[in-house]
Amino acid sequence: MARVLLCWELGEGWSYLLSLRSLAERLVGSGHRVSLALPTLDDAVRARFDGLSVRLLQGPSAGVRPLERTPTGYADLLLQHGFAEADALGSRLEAWQRIFAEVRPEALVFNAAPTAQIASRDLESYRVAYGVGYWVPPDSAPLPPLRTWVDGEGERAAASEARVLDVLRPSLARAGLRTGGAGLADLLRVHRTFVRSFQELDHYGQRAGATYLGADFALDHGVHPSWPGGSAPRIFGYLKRDSPFLSTLVRDLPRVNARVIACVPGTSEVQRQRWSTQNVRFTAEPQRLRGALAEADLVLTHGAAMVGACLVHGVPAVVLPATLEQLLTARRARAIRAVRVPRQAPPALDGAALVADALADEEIRRNAQAFAAHYAGYDPSTGEATLTEAIDRALG
Repeated sequence: MARVLLCWELGEGWSYLLSLRSLAERLVGSGHRVSLALPTLDDAVRARFDGLSVRLLQGPSAGVRPLERTPTGYADLLLQHGFAEADALGSRLEAWQRIFAEVRPEALVFNAAPTAQIASRDLESYRVAYGVGYWVPPDSAPLPPLRTWVDGEGERAAASEARVLDVLRPSLARAGLRTGGAGLADLLRVHRTFVRSFQELDHYGQRAGATYLGADFALDHGVHPSWPGGSAPRIFGYLKRDSPFLSTLVRDLPRVNARVIACVPGTSEVQRQRWSTQNVRFTAEPQRLRGALAEADLVLTHGAAMVGACLVHGVPAVVLPATLEQLLTARRARAIRAVRVPRQAPPALDGAALVADALADEEIRRNAQAFAAHYAGYDPSTGEATLTEAIDRALG
């Protein structure tokens, strides 16, 4: 039995907690004593770990500051999340050191936890980076840009990395940590890296030295989809209520020869009734992906793990990115010609034409089916099992 500490700092949404819960269950089942250091410990967060024998700790957190530009790379993400001011960063490094001294972990898992990752660099613990590629940069110096297609982005990303390193030097010295290294990659280096994605969809592109666990999604959460009547093709949409594409889809989907179920959590019954038509059904109730992806001919999604979920089930998608993270996933999926991505933004976008063209596109259908064949038998629940087995082997 070993002491294992799971650390989380950056990112939003329940998906991070669900992944950590799943990993913690595996580790506890393997006989380890598990602690989790989280950026918030309210009642809702604690409830996610009910019934599980783990210790929850309050981890340090930093506010989010807006950038005047689109992030060029991982260093800009750090500047957004507390790496722009040396004193505050030094305090958070010391806070992580106090947590390490209290828990005395034999293994550390970092899920979007760069401050913890850097604060642990002098420990003898087995150290693992784990998460979606956006928050797990490759081990290269300097770190690569995110938007590789933008002229001059590499130089801007390198300049941001140099700025972060300038902030880090006095912060590391304050915490008594080694300050040497060729760049951020050296400060963030761990024993193993596990990317929770398929390698074709990695935000940074395929990288050496990483273990890909596949996309993380829940197949059996929610109700089985109840499609509108008829024999037209079926489209499943999982959309956000604040998406800039939502009003366009509400306007244009009724003009598509298809039966549509669009899940938009957080919307009111009045809104959904107003938007729904004979062939388009809006709902806020989670839909069971196992059934939806087995029956759908096309998926509408913003990105993230849902892209991997539909492709591994052989279903092509229209990807409607609203964030940089979603855009990077969309471009990776478009590079293997398995999805359509709009080239226009709302409201000028003709949503009906975009969706109808995607339904008729045999190339993206063939490529989605080839993706599914390549990953035949994929089970999203095995990712955390693979990581647990690696920790078991490392700790003997």
